[in-house]
Amino acid sequence: MGTLIKAIFIGFFGFSLVQVQAQHSDIADTTHVKEMLLQAMELVDRGENDEVKRIIKQGKSLADSLDYGYGKSLADLALIDLLVTMRLADSALVVGEGFIENLVDNRLKVQFLNLRATAYRMKGDYAKSIESYDEALNEASLRENTSNPRLKAGIKMNMGVVYGELGDYNLMLEHYLESLQFAEQANDSAFLAVILNNLGDTFVSFEEPEKAVIYLERALDIARGIDSKVDELRVLTNYANALTDLGELDKALEMYEQAFDLHTIIREGVPPFILLHNMGNLNRQRGDYQEAERYFRESLLFSEKFDVVEGIYHNSNALGELFVDQQQFSEARTWFEKGLTSAKKLGSSSLISTAYNNLYTTNKELADYQSALEHFENYTQLTDSLFDLEKEKEFADLTSKLELEQQIQVNEALKEQQRAQDQKLRFQVVALIASLIALSLLLLIVYLVLKSRKAIERKNLELRNTTKQLEEILESRDHLMGVIAHDLRSPLATLQGLLDLISSDVLTIEEIRELSKTIEPTLQKNSDTIEGLLAWSQSQSNGLNLEFKSVDLTEIINSVVDRQSYNLNQKNLSLTMELDDLSKVNGDDSAIRMVLRNLLINAIKFTEKGGNIYIRTRNSKDESKVIVEIEDTGIGIDEELKKDLFKDAVPSRKGTNAEQGNGFGLSMCKAFVNKMKGNLYCDSTVGKGSTFYFELPKA
Repeated sequence: MGTLIKAIFIGFFGFSLVQVQAQHSDIADTTHVKEMLLQAMELVDRGENDEVKRIIKQGKSLADSLDYGYGKSLADLALIDLLVTMRLADSALVVGEGFIENLVDNRLKVQFLNLRATAYRMKGDYAKSIESYDEALNEASLRENTSNPRLKAGIKMNMGVVYGELGDYNLMLEHYLESLQFAEQANDSAFLAVILNNLGDTFVSFEEPEKAVIYLERALDIARGIDSKVDELRVLTNYANALTDLGELDKALEMYEQAFDLHTIIREGVPPFILLHNMGNLNRQRGDYQEAERYFRESLLFSEKFDVVEGIYHNSNALGELFVDQQQFSEARTWFEKGLTSAKKLGSSSLISTAYNNLYTTNKELADYQSALEHFENYTQLTDSLFDLEKEKEFADLTSKLELEQQIQVNEALKEQQRAQDQKLRFQVVALIASLIALSLLLLIVYLVLKSRKAIERKNLELRNTTKQLEEILESRDHLMGVIAHDLRSPLATLQGLLDLISSDVLTIEEIRELSKTIEPTLQKNSDTIEGLLAWSQSQSNGLNLEFKSVDLTEIINSVVDRQSYNLNQKNLSLTMELDDLSKVNGDDSAIRMVLRNLLINAIKFTEKGGNIYIRTRNSKDESKVIVEIEDTGIGIDEELKKDLFKDAVPSRKGTNAEQGNGFGLSMCKAFVNKMKGNLYCDSTVGKGSTFYFELPKA
């Protein structure tokens, strides 16, 4: 068991092994069992695995003979501790199932939950790991004698490790710094060494080795000062990694060798696959590819033997990069594909993204352009969310700058008017003094002053209204820019990838035709998006002018349906049309097409594969209007969402096939239908589908 988990265990019981031996109990046998098993847990850190197994077996046997329930649970906990230390996560979880079933004393539950969470982390099951750590924190709060801050800080430290492996570095550092602050206040050297080591490891992963060395030097001094070989091993490994990144390879090699020696002493029976992997990286950096490959393969062998998925990923990826260095792209692709499989098992977006990018580059070198383009598309889709976050910040900064500039202009206008008014008032005062003898002139001056003040108030009101209008314009523009950035990026990136392949001048005409087919549907969808965006932009302006004339509604419906045939076929949707012969309406041709297109796209988007869509036209009751119905058998709309359905910038929902939307389509449709003296409304039931109606005047 690691130093951190061990520190949590002793903190939980409030006594060390020496203190246990000093206690006197009337039940000597049960006390002896407890002492034996606590001793076993102390020996785990020293790597004396065979001795630990012997003590656990003997302690379990004594506990069984005494029917000592607490002793039995403690023996199981010691075994789980040993298995986690040996990185036998699956075995630890199996023993853990029996531990929970037979647990008779909840005082041990916190330690078990913490160990179980660590086992899940080793398997790459981060969701269950965080869930188990949360359970441990909650259980610690419920226990009267176990709610000490040290215990909770230790669990939070372990959670920080999980968040780091998930790539959520903000949460990771938040947990680390909380634990570091507690350890320094408590003057707990062992705990402090662990936290400083983890912070150093974090900055190595951030590619900031200079900062990492600061924390690791301090951690190494503390570990050696308290003679903690386990902590010294961890720090030496991370220190060597940092020195490798700094290019100090000789010093890094020296530290790796020290780490190997320590590992042999305290980790008997546990393969040093992390050290082997790091030694592979060092030799790759030296240019000794044969030695690097030997280390990577040996580390991979141990990772596969003990089902360490993260180790399988990193070694596979490292072997792929090693063969790329040697221009052996076919061999590299095999390893990158193996790495992609492991990355998907881990569920890490950053690792999956890296794997896709490596496969794109390798397939391009191998002239397998179809595969290269597929991996490039997957890579851009994964990185799109990061792009959105960066763009949101840029738009926010731009908005702030524009608002500031606008406010400055407004203030300058007010100051200029105020200066003019002050000058005018001074003139009026002079005139008043000069004309005191004439009452009529005095009244005239007073009248002029009051009138001028009212003018200023009107001007101020106009300026406030102008400011509000400008804010609304800015907000609309930001929204439009955000939609364009999101909806256009993926197809443009795909097109960029295709052009990149074409520019390599190795594609045949037939290959270019085949690759072009893969992006045609995406560009068609993008064309619809641009049309919708332009229509929306027009609907937001004050100059919305529509050309009213007699329009053949049947012809428009057939045209819109024909353009969506690809999307209908993709989801295997059945579309039925029941069109009245009397379908001539008075309206704008382009606006009606836009409304129909948006409503049909929504019906396709929110209908499951194999569903049905119906388009009908009929006369209104007074026969003055034509009603168009677009009905689907999709997922429906809940009552809460219905309230804001036709408002601007409603949060967009993903479709049944994860289709993206922009959140302004229905508000735009509503605006156009109202402008054509019609009405748009909806009837929907969750789980059964939706029907949208819009009515237009007959021609």
